[in-house]
Amino acid sequence: MAMTHQQFRTTRYFAPLDGLRAVSIALVLVAHSGDRTWDAIHGSLGVALFFVISGFLITTLLLREEDRNGRVSLRAFWIRRAYRILPLYLLALAVFTVARLGLGLGEGQDDYVARLVYFVTFTNELAPDGTFGHSWSLGVEEKFYLLWPLLAFAATAGARHRGAAVTALVVAALTGWLVDHGSYLALYLPIFLGCGLALVLHDPRGFAVARRLASPAVGLSLVAVAIVGVFVFAARGNVQVGYGLVAVWAFPAVLLGVPGVTRGLTSRPLVHIGTRSYAIYLFHPLVGEVVDRVLAPDRGTATATMRLALLLGGSLVVAELLHRTVERPLIRRGRTIAARATRPSPAPSALVPTPEP
Repeated sequence: MAMTHQQFRTTRYFAPLDGLRAVSIALVLVAHSGDRTWDAIHGSLGVALFFVISGFLITTLLLREEDRNGRVSLRAFWIRRAYRILPLYLLALAVFTVARLGLGLGEGQDDYVARLVYFVTFTNELAPDGTFGHSWSLGVEEKFYLLWPLLAFAATAGARHRGAAVTALVVAALTGWLVDHGSYLALYLPIFLGCGLALVLHDPRGFAVARRLASPAVGLSLVAVAIVGVFVFAARGNVQVGYGLVAVWAFPAVLLGVPGVTRGLTSRPLVHIGTRSYAIYLFHPLVGEVVDRVLAPDRGTATATMRLALLLGGSLVVAELLHRTVERPLIRRGRTIAARATRPSPAPSALVPTPEP
């Protein structure tokens, strides 16, 4: 049965989104596996999905807090984000630095020391390619976490003005992309689209339209069109913007309950992987380096499929360890500290944030 607006507003945890994160991280790993069979699936599709999920979840969280308390506590929000993102990120940066400078692992002869300034200032997306280059998405997301609450909930009052702000950002990003496919602002389009989707679903009228799109027949058609769109955009090279549009196109079917789609994405293995996707994303390149060293003597017989299996298995083991010992305890600690920064109030419709790379 499709979700009602009341059910949506009181849902604290969207399990299908963790399943979608598992799909996203699998796409990233496949793209980085070296298997030419999957060249049509660009790793940016997985990142675009992460961005759409982030924009949607963060905006929904803030909208619900505003409805509940009449305001948004920026301090509490930033505390939660800091405890969610920084511990694993700083650990990954330290491990990659030791591996690069001490063990010689990494990409080529890149000037890693000179690039460290980008990594510690979260301007990762501006850094030249090289070791730890996959962290570019963290640079994009951190600026979103810093500026979006200020723009949409502190400086802008009212749903109408907030909607206009999102529309302006989407139009600006699309315009930049149309002028130059490599436009910096276009990197943020999937996040802006996720923000816009949250605003639409928060409103009863917008939700009603989205729910019609999530009916089984229409929803599965949207998913099918989205899958075709992946290959079309990959072939044309219109990757970041195109994949963001594809993700949003299929989102109502994923979120609002097309039975087959929802059932698949809420399977325990996918949800389990999705909750560990941030750690997998951060550490998988280093796992890949180790796998390559192990397979080096048998490079002639080792297949890309074998490398992918070892990359996935090794990344899962590392992520599981980090999730239990670092990630989960500190997320809980951050929530406790953030709760002290705002007055207590009933939270029947509070959204439980889930991890995002």
